[in-house]
Amino acid sequence: MRRRILFTILFMSILTLVIKSCRKENVYSRLIVKLTDAPGFFQEVNIDIRGIDVYFTGNNKHKGRWHSLPSGSRIYNLIELQNGTTIILADDNKLPAGHISQLRLILGDANSVVTNNIKYDLHVYEGNATSISVPLNEDLIVNQETEIILDFDADKSIVKNQNGNYFLKPEINVLIGTTSVK
Repeated sequence: MRRRILFTILFMSILTLVIKSCRKENVYSRLIVKLTDAPGFFQEVNIDIRGIDVYFTGNNKHKGRWHSLPSGSRIYNLIELQNGTTIILADDNKLPAGHISQLRLILGDANSVVTNNIKYDLHVYEGNATSISVPLNEDLIVNQETEIILDFDADKSIVKNQNGNYFLKPEINVLIGTTSVK
């Protein structure tokens, strides 16, 4: 009887150890990207965002790679995102920990500006550019939530040339905050 009790205790101890060693710990960080705008004088500034990527640098297996964040394709009117109003562009809670050095907004071709009740096409200033790059210098840490707020300045970002064409030359202030999560 004593032998059976010892065997049962040993067996349960080994089983508990095996189960604990098989359980995976959270090795991810969470990244939330939000959009807002400084007050401006246009009636509408419509930005067609089709995707969002972050670029990993540093010493991890994702070094030198772009990582697409889960986001929808949508047109955002920056003027509706003023006075503290933000909207979530992407929320990824399965992002590997590591250093990100850049965020890229993939643009569609439905960008426009409305002024004096007239809608104008809004072209990216860099010719045929299809994205906006935002420099970052942020470490994503396991069990940490990082929130990046892209604060567009529509008035400074919209340039009208001599021919009356409007161009997007983004002026973006980046605000970053972090919190620990378990």
